[in-house]
Amino acid sequence: MGIIREIATFLKSGYSTEHFYKAMNMAFNRYYGQYLMLHFPYFKSKSDTLIDGQKNLTHFCISRLPDLAGKRVLEIGCGNGMQSMYLLKNYKPKHITGIDINTYSISIAKAEKENRQLECIEFYVDNAQQISNIADNSIDIVINIESAFHYPDKQKFLQEINRVLKPDGHFLVADIINRKERRKLPLKMWNKSMSLHHWTDDDYLGSFSECGLSLSSQDDITMPVIKGFKTYRNWIIKNKSLKFVHNLIIRIFLFINVKINIFLFTHRRQYMVYCGLKAA
Repeated sequence: MGIIREIATFLKSGYSTEHFYKAMNMAFNRYYGQYLMLHFPYFKSKSDTLIDGQKNLTHFCISRLPDLAGKRVLEIGCGNGMQSMYLLKNYKPKHITGIDINTYSISIAKAEKENRQLECIEFYVDNAQQISNIADNSIDIVINIESAFHYPDKQKFLQEINRVLKPDGHFLVADIINRKERRKLPLKMWNKSMSLHHWTDDDYLGSFSECGLSLSSQDDITMPVIKGFKTYRNWIIKNKSLKFVHNLIIRIFLFINVKINIFLFTHRRQYMVYCGLKAA
């Protein structure tokens, strides 16, 4: 990809979720030589790399759930599929299905599945608020990490979790929420273009039971995520295959995203992990 096209890709990342995730996938793949999970880092050690931090967050979330081994798992908002494949390898579910509304991300997931010759895993383009590929009462565990803040109708999303879960099936929703409701017009315009629909903690707590879900735990992991972003210097690697300008563009893109997220989590947002099960 030429310099001009690459710069254009990163500049457009602030105009829509499709452009943002395309730019993020491209940045990670070019810089690290592989696709990465796209969620935020969770701090465990001052020496954490980005990949370490992402794995830490996955491990924390899965630690809140029953054992995945032998279970049928659905990841809603699976993005490029890297986390679903990580779960398949490390937690041994019977089968895992990943769905995402972004066709570009699912194309990466399907290609990676074929390249790795994986079985017991499938990926579909689907809508979290009206899932068409999953039958009623068919899933043991639903996982949703850093995707729900893009859903305009989270009530329908939670109802879909209820619909697909088996009786006494478990769910985990890890979401970035607002500390309080915000109504400023400039933010409304940007939120619309980026499909940002952040709930508050009260919104979630008032909706689980309405949607047939029983909450068993909630964890605020805002501080470990902020500290995870502050290990940014460890993310820098020497990639001799990249030209200087390409390397610089990607580093600037990552740096800007790190600083924006540190600011938002410090002043406006919280990172909450909700776990529970389908109500009897």
